[in-house]
Amino acid sequence: MISPNSQVHSQNTSGLDGMHITVRLLENDNTWRLVVPSHVTGKWLLEEICRRYDILDEMEYFGLRYVSCEMLSSPTKHWMDLTRSVQSQLKNTNPLQVSFRIKHYPANPFNEFKLEKSKYLLFHQLRRDFLSGRLIAPHDTLIKMAALFVEVILGDASELEPPTPAQSAESPTYLSNVRYLHTQSKRTEQEVIAEHRKLHGLLPSEAAAEVIRIATGLESYGIEPFRVHAKHQKSRTVHIGLTHEGIAEFSGSKRTHMYKWNTIEEILYKGRHLIIIHSKPTGRLTADYKCESKAIASSLWAWALERKMFFTLENSAVAQPIKTKHGFFSRRHTFNFSGRCQTEIMNRQSSASTLPMPSRSHHHLRTDAESVNSHTFDVPRAASSEPGFSHLRDSAITPASGTLDTCEEILESLDVSENGVSNTEVVTVSEPKPPHLSLAPFFERTLANRKAAPNAGTRANGKATVLTTCLSALLSRTSAVFLA
Repeated sequence: MISPNSQVHSQNTSGLDGMHITVRLLENDNTWRLVVPSHVTGKWLLEEICRRYDILDEMEYFGLRYVSCEMLSSPTKHWMDLTRSVQSQLKNTNPLQVSFRIKHYPANPFNEFKLEKSKYLLFHQLRRDFLSGRLIAPHDTLIKMAALFVEVILGDASELEPPTPAQSAESPTYLSNVRYLHTQSKRTEQEVIAEHRKLHGLLPSEAAAEVIRIATGLESYGIEPFRVHAKHQKSRTVHIGLTHEGIAEFSGSKRTHMYKWNTIEEILYKGRHLIIIHSKPTGRLTADYKCESKAIASSLWAWALERKMFFTLENSAVAQPIKTKHGFFSRRHTFNFSGRCQTEIMNRQSSASTLPMPSRSHHHLRTDAESVNSHTFDVPRAASSEPGFSHLRDSAITPASGTLDTCEEILESLDVSENGVSNTEVVTVSEPKPPHLSLAPFFERTLANRKAAPNAGTRANGKATVLTTCLSALLSRTSAVFLA
């Protein structure tokens, strides 16, 4: 284990005690520094990280990214192969570093994610996507989303603005040193502040839920864009990316094609070319995209196959290995689907019966002494080596990470009378929970200091805030106990 005073060297660090790997987390570029056995697979490492997050039941939505720097080639991003050893995949990385990220974005997170922590992590992934410019939207929508992110991270504008108004538009504001947009200016700063003021009293969980709702409605949701040349369109430069629906093509900020998974018959790659064979009522068509390198073409081929199987298979057991066609000067590649598909996850059993504990008979995964046992903690960020997208400069302000009791857990203690009989008839839930309630434990620090929105008791559609809901339920149940 590394001592608190030891320095982290830039070269790969591995030895008899295992590999010293830095895991970059989703929340504000915090990190875990782990020592893992040299022989373990990518699945073992991902399971261990998901176990620490308590999201094993939805592990397949997540993945580990790394950047390889092979000799005489540009740095290339990869998703870690869960079937191969970690050591073999990180042999060309310097330093040993992986990034924990959302891999498969669900179409409807509030229905498809059953774990509240998964929704919380999706929010942080969307913040990264937003700041990197991946989420493409009209200007007004971007300003609104930026204001919502500011509301979650910094709080109400009334708590941030000085008592006396700024003397001029050029005066510094509470956003002057904050990254809130991919491309920002003094004008956008004023626009975001004006929109932020309108959100006064909004709960952080409500703002986070609204961010997720807006993002899932965008055509660029979940897209990691790759610049390619569309051979079937006179080699015009476009971007393609993968979604839960299929493979999308973008020209500028406009989506020009969507090859849905149920219409794609075959996905091939030859050299630098990614080839999509898809069906239409008029017959079979071929779309040919030339990538910037063979490595990107190979990666896109494997990622597209995995994405299609994840969202379309009913049972992962039926997945068959897929091999590339053999070329005279090319090496044959094989893709094997690993893990569960979405249908299996949504119909899952408890993780205790489906995912075994990692073997710890010889080596033990350890967190370095510089880390603490928390899901979010501040560690100076190492320089990013990922190419192609804007460097994220997150605000130093860290959102609340302590897990609180949910309303159900708070009320559960009153469910049982002195005789141990459940009093479930006292409170009746007459309507579905608002989506933000599932995020409340991660964004409202304690029940006592949660901010109540204006007119919380008489909001539109009769929707109460977390505070009003919990207090009224507590009062009704307490009264019922005393009356009994």
